[in-house]
Amino acid sequence: MQSINLMFLRKCLRKIKGIIAHEEGVVAIEFSFISVIFIFMIFLVVEINRYIFVSSAIDLTLSEAAQISSRQSSSTTDYAQMFKKNVEEQSKLWVFFIDEKNIHATVRFCDSVQKIINDGCQSTTSDNKVLAVYQIEYDYEPLIFNGSVPGAGKLISALRTSLSRSLIYVQEYEKDDIFKDI
Repeated sequence: MQSINLMFLRKCLRKIKGIIAHEEGVVAIEFSFISVIFIFMIFLVVEINRYIFVSSAIDLTLSEAAQISSRQSSSTTDYAQMFKKNVEEQSKLWVFFIDEKNIHATVRFCDSVQKIINDGCQSTTSDNKVLAVYQIEYDYEPLIFNGSVPGAGKLISALRTSLSRSLIYVQEYEKDDIFKDI
């Protein structure tokens, strides 16, 4: 009885060995398919995290640079130039993640909120303009998905338009000049 069980066990082991012997290349092929998808997903996660970081850094840079620029108290202050200088200083903190040539900083000056709504602000002079619209635009260029992936063009154009931030500040010095007689 034991010999029958032993023979049956040997027969089963031979069949299993034969099956395994014929499937040695299958594991390598499956690994190659899965590894490509896995590496793609890792790069996708890295790109998404980079985008979120750049977006947050733009928000921080805009708020700090606009705050510093709007509180200057000199009658000869060139707010636009000061804002651009502050943006350059702030962006040095995250230079490893961006291309500094893709940052565009602008300042527009307005008399009223209605002019801001109607897009009637000037970008030339801040004389007696109480409100300033500070804006930063960043032309986002993905590191990995820059057109090499089919269908990524729409995604890239959507990402570029979403990295534009604006803040409206009251120019403290200009406000003091206008309201000093009150």
